[in-house]
Amino acid sequence: AEWLACAILLHRAWAAAIRIDDASLKPSISAGMLPQQLVPFARASGASLARTLALQLFLATSFAWVGTNGATEALGAHQLLMQVYVVISFSTDALALAAQSLVARARTRT
Repeated sequence: AEWLACAILLHRAWAAAIRIDDASLKPSISAGMLPQQLVPFARASGASLARTLALQLFLATSFAWVGTNGATEALGAHQLLMQVYVVISFSTDALALAAQSLVARARTRT
């Protein structure tokens, strides 16, 4: 559903940019320049990608380990603690996002 909504949004944005027919809104990306333009984004998002993959690997491994032991009480407790962990993780991500925006704002002023 998220990918579908993203595709619809991008399609509508692209259609609006074409209707406006303003040269500043049209992308100026050639096929040869695309990899060089994406290198800074790949470097910046590499740490986030590694963290997400490590988290998914940890979650899959821990659920598999708890599930194979056959202890339903342990599985329920594990699920409860995982929900607490997810809430804490999202709240620290929100704080990190706020801190990043404050740092970006401070750096653009100087």
